[in-house]
Amino acid sequence: MTPNTLNASLPAQNDNALKPPHAPRHVLRDALERTGNDEAPAAQGDYRGPDAELIALGAEFDSLHAAWVPLWRRQAELGKPTDAARQAAIDTLRRQTGKHELSDSAYMAVHAAASAATGMDVAEAANDAAMECMNLVADQIRDLPATTAAGLLVKARVLLSEVMPAGDYVDVAPEGRDWPAECFFGFLADIERLAGRPS
Repeated sequence: MTPNTLNASLPAQNDNALKPPHAPRHVLRDALERTGNDEAPAAQGDYRGPDAELIALGAEFDSLHAAWVPLWRRQAELGKPTDAARQAAIDTLRRQTGKHELSDSAYMAVHAAASAATGMDVAEAANDAAMECMNLVADQIRDLPATTAAGLLVKARVLLSEVMPAGDYVDVAPEGRDWPAECFFGFLADIERLAGRPS
């Protein structure tokens, strides 16, 4: 699977979960425009200056990340109802069999049935496919050395998504961040200033 086949590869969902809630945030566009470099045009896709490949990959990663966020939300929303459905099915099976301990195959069957009933199986598949696409681009970004602050900003933003749980920064207002997240966002703001973009 390649990043360009993301939408074709993800399972269809009735709630338009594949539609990003907003346009992708191209975090480097303003930085490129403010560098004073004549090679830095308004459109990132046409940039041919230092770290051009890294910056293009960063824009692609941002797009994939924006497409992944609603899928992550969907899976998180289904967590509690799916757990409740599994527990209810286990309790029913225990009453029917008179056994407290169930076989591994019974647990697996209950897990699969509850996931199918709530749509968690589809949500997990979509989330996993989106993350695989992001990881393909992230691997390329990690392999490229940054030579500018704009390139370093790309690598730092990818690092954020890899070392910090999504729940610590996605849909979290600045005043609601915990200390590690606050420190990391402060680090990103410093790099953005170095790249010529006001935070």
